[in-house]
Amino acid sequence: MNENLEVFFRDFSLTGTCQNKTFPVLFEKVYDPLLQQLKINKAEGLSIVATCKISDSIDLRHGDFITISGNGTYTIVEIHLIEDGKFTDLILEET
Repeated sequence: MNENLEVFFRDFSLTGTCQNKTFPVLFEKVYDPLLQQLKINKAEGLSIVATCKISDSIDLRHGDFITISGNGTYTIVEIHLIEDGKFTDLILEET
């Protein structure tokens, strides 16, 4: 079965640009008090995630810079495949 994954991005996606490639992302920037307490990231307790289709993230690497429309430029610090095998979470850090 060939699913149309665009439906997930239709209403709420922003544009991500990385390695001269543009693709839709679901962008989330949420305060996480545990991250703040542990001082895990430079974003002072922010959990910053861009979710995209796995086909759009195949060439992305840790350390790449990604620009999210209207939100700035971030560094990819982790890449997590979501269990369904169709999407990827890019864990980002403010640059």
